[in-house]
Amino acid sequence: MSTDVRHRYLDVTETAKLIRSALRADFQGCKFSVRCDRYADGSSVHVSWTDGPTERDVSSLVKPYEGSDFDGSIDMATDLSVYLRDGRVVGYATQGTERSMGTIPAHDDAVVDAELVRPLCSHVSCSRRISPTVDAAAAAFIEQRMSVPEGDRPHWAWRLLSQWDSRHDTLDDAFERMAR
Repeated sequence: MSTDVRHRYLDVTETAKLIRSALRADFQGCKFSVRCDRYADGSSVHVSWTDGPTERDVSSLVKPYEGSDFDGSIDMATDLSVYLRDGRVVGYATQGTERSMGTIPAHDDAVVDAELVRPLCSHVSCSRRISPTVDAAAAAFIEQRMSVPEGDRPHWAWRLLSQWDSRHDTLDDAFERMAR
């Protein structure tokens, strides 16, 4: 990313609005809570929801809105800028940490017809809650499919629930994905 590029900054509230819009577009019918947090050294956005899409699917959509990365090899944060088109992240740019003996390479997608912006939100986190209804359905599935006695849930049951997109999948789909 060249140092002479001027771009606008997105505060945490603007970033949260873009995240809400992307979630509404990609996960129609699922209700999300998108909350901002400001603290002394920055800000973050937390996304939470019940049932519905997997944490991995939601995370892959919202993580690109983060404005920083961290290189643990040299204990150094680095800024990220993103290219936006119609409010969606379509690329990113960073100076990386290699010039400071780190491992994050410099990168610039230089997307044509997209706006380069710098999110001031340093972290976006996600957490999915499992409703008692979905939890009970998974327990019944495990008892039936695996012949596990009622109330004797196997240690991997949490993984089945984390793999299950309750909007589109059957528990059989999630079980087969988990078994791979």
